[in-house]
Amino acid sequence: MRTILNKVNRNKYFLLFIVIFAYAQSIDSRIRERTELDFYSFTPDAAIDTLIAVCILFLVLSFFIWRWQKSDIFSTKELVKIFSYSLVSYLVLMQTFSLAIAFIFGNVERNFNKEIFTLNTFTHL
Repeated sequence: MRTILNKVNRNKYFLLFIVIFAYAQSIDSRIRERTELDFYSFTPDAAIDTLIAVCILFLVLSFFIWRWQKSDIFSTKELVKIFSYSLVSYLVLMQTFSLAIAFIFGNVERNFNKEIFTLNTFTHL
């Protein structure tokens, strides 16, 4: 637990940047889609969701870097391999998490049809 807190403390400005950028992006997309300005446009739920997703992605990347790092300098082949496996693992993890939530609330048929599944996968990219 202490190492996680140390990592958060070392990267606090980067994490703050992610939250602020995600918050601004969510406000922008809500105003563009709804073409009106109201209280819902400024709720921070999308920024918090983005922060959680980014933390999961960084954990997956860290795991694969730790697993395949052989030297201090990465080759291009290693970088592509780490990026590819991390991206696929992240997508599978996020879709599994989404499926579990949909299963809990009984929305599997509605949330996991062909169109929604494809859109959700590309959204996580």
